Amino acid sequence: VAMADTTTEVEVTPGTIPSPFSANTTYKFKAGNYGVQHFVMYEKENITLIAESGAKFDSLQISSIDYADLGKNQVVDLGNSTLSVKGFEVAGSLMVDVSDKNVVVEGNTAAQITVKTHVSCTSIAVNNNKLTGGDKSMAPQGYGIYIVPNITDYDLTITGNKLSNIKSHAIGVQGYGDS
Repeated sequence: VAMADTTTEVEVTPGTIPSPFSANTTYKFKAGNYGVQHFVMYEKENITLIAESGAKFDSLQISSIDYADLGKNQVVDLGNSTLSVKGFEVAGSLMVDVSDKNVVVEGNTAAQITVKTHVSCTSIAVNNNKLTGGDKSMAPQGYGIYIVPNITDYDLTITGNKLSNIKSHAIGVQGYGDS
């Protein structure tokens, strides 16, 4: 069953970074130097982040605000939401720390890509990225791709990535949980 496309498109420049990011929205990052950024998703339903050629970041972290905090008896189930992160050029670490059901990280360039998921995630795809490695200031764990699932029973797809200058593991997949 085809669903109606209700996605809004928003152009972003270094001076117009949205806060908060909205659900059912595609954000297109125009060329420019964005420096060090931490994007926080308050509404986590179907958000796509696309960086156009010339959009450069020193480091980038993308986080969900409301993943499970068991100490507060808080559990967030994001239904069938998807977070897509595409085309980013990051000199250092690209970290995606979310609780969307589906996470797609593709076509990015970074020293290290970390995908950390929570609660309702069932699918992680890390495809066609270029990992450039480097020392711990650029790639914190020395990995190319680092998966920290904090869940069990999920699908993981890692294909078509190019890795160079990796100091430790090309791909590290942690067991369940941060420990």
